[in-house]
Amino acid sequence: MSGLKCTYLLLGMCLANVWEPLMATNRTCSPGYRISANGTCQDVVECDDPLTMNLRCGHNTDCHNTPGGFYCTCKRGYRALSGETNFTLKTYCKDIDECGDEESRVELCGLNAECVNVPGSFYCSCHIGYASLPAGSSPSGFNCTDIDECQDEACGPNALCHNTPGGFLCP
Repeated sequence: MSGLKCTYLLLGMCLANVWEPLMATNRTCSPGYRISANGTCQDVVECDDPLTMNLRCGHNTDCHNTPGGFYCTCKRGYRALSGETNFTLKTYCKDIDECGDEESRVELCGLNAECVNVPGSFYCSCHIGYASLPAGSSPSGFNCTDIDECQDEACGPNALCHNTPGGFLCP
């Protein structure tokens, strides 16, 4: 009966076959577990402490606890330089430049806007003479439409005004 000890041992024989579990001081747990106060093996939650998590996973990462272990992933908007999606060794997660090429910029923000990359994300900013609408035609839902400056008497009261894409003309 390995892992058990005899409570009443006399001359090498166990009396009355009374066995009880080893006390915590004589017991070891599998990796990823530790001995609790009641002597049982309890999962170590590696992801509880943000400082320890950064040491385990790296910056711009999320730590995910599993029974007996953990794994890390890059935060949204970041990619591991190693190319891994899930990892257990400290890894550098680099910002994804969503605005990196013209096709991506237009797809994300539309034709009349600038795509601005920020750490872990991006935002769209309309060109001068354009304003964003709540819902648009781009995949991100962002769309900039021309502002009709002539409706606000941009050329003065009772003056002729011609709206142009992104601006206006006063003849």
